[in-house]
Amino acid sequence: MKHLIFQTNNTWTGTLLRWAIGLVFIPHGLQKTFGLFGGMGWAGTMDLFTENLHLPYIVACTVILVEFLGSISLLLG
Repeated sequence: MKHLIFQTNNTWTGTLLRWAIGLVFIPHGLQKTFGLFGGMGWAGTMDLFTENLHLPYIVACTVILVEFLGSISLLLG
């Protein structure tokens, strides 16, 4: 079973899927983090998450950072 989980294929499919998902996620992360692409930026997004959606500060911060850093991590592989 362990072999099936950690098995890798010698194809470009995984790389192309990772890049596609990373390219979709990166504008969303940049909107929330820096306000690019018509986004609200860090302060606006934190205000939305904490005041309107009533999320704790640490959860809102984690959501923003995961979306931004996760997309970069996907692109880097």
